[in-house]
Amino acid sequence: MRERLLLGGQHLAEGAGLALGDEERVVAEAAATARFRGDLAFDPALGAFHVAVRPSEAEHRHEGGAPIRSLERAEAGHEPLAHPPHRTGEVALGPGPIGGREAGRAVEAAAAPAVLARPEGGRRVVLFACGLPDSGVPRRWAAGPERPGVFLLPDLSERTVRALAARIEAVRRPGDVVVLSIHWGPNWGYGIPAEHRWFAHAVVEEAGVDLVHGHSSHHPKGIEVYRGRPILYGCGDLLNDYEGIAGYEEYRGDLVLAYLPALDGTGRLARFELAPFRVRRFRLERPPAEDRDWLRAVLDRECGRFGHRVVAAGETFRLEWS
Repeated sequence: MRERLLLGGQHLAEGAGLALGDEERVVAEAAATARFRGDLAFDPALGAFHVAVRPSEAEHRHEGGAPIRSLERAEAGHEPLAHPPHRTGEVALGPGPIGGREAGRAVEAAAAPAVLARPEGGRRVVLFACGLPDSGVPRRWAAGPERPGVFLLPDLSERTVRALAARIEAVRRPGDVVVLSIHWGPNWGYGIPAEHRWFAHAVVEEAGVDLVHGHSSHHPKGIEVYRGRPILYGCGDLLNDYEGIAGYEEYRGDLVLAYLPALDGTGRLARFELAPFRVRRFRLERPPAEDRDWLRAVLDRECGRFGHRVVAAGETFRLEWS
């Protein structure tokens, strides 16, 4: 299992923050698999267990306190475990029940945003979630008119930007905060493809996205503030089951972040704090000082590509930009 957590710490709405998580799970009926064992579903074809949840349970899960979650693999009854669940696109899930619809049952359902209405007339947060083939999502997983699947972007073209802009315009209200959660790119490596950066800039400029929440990498990547809007090119993991597995040690996948951006009343970034943790025995713990310093230095280097800094702020970090 891998999850990322994006926290709106100070405050997307008056007096309240927002927790946004991205889960990688299989949603499948028990009848479609050999058996469930707790959170594990056994795939007899692969002879392996995968982190899973039944559709009925998915409606009630609020892991990490996240009222909005984007589920990277949402299939109910069709090829439930035919492929490793970490290579996925996304379906947005609203708070509590799955918005009155089955995840990914049709293109419009898969592409529909999750909307979190803040209490007492506060600002809404509108989350669009999607995936890209370059993260390993097979095109056959894309939702069709009568086929469950994920909201898979065909490419990162101007045409795709315009299509997203039209979807956002159709639901956006004055004062909304619009988040684009996108599963893209490889699992390892700090490089940011030029087309990813172009697309992120374009959805901010042309589609009115206030925050780009990128993921797929198993480690944090650089953060860019563009026209006052934060772009997280790769959040890394928050919790995973990779502890003890050899390979890619140089990326220190056990060191993870909680992201705490604060947006002002116009949707512009006011401040950005990052809280480091270490994953150990499937728990989050405060990292030792030397690990914290290492992670801050890496983030400072990667964010430095955009002219930003990451500085220490006690046991947390602070992003500085101009």
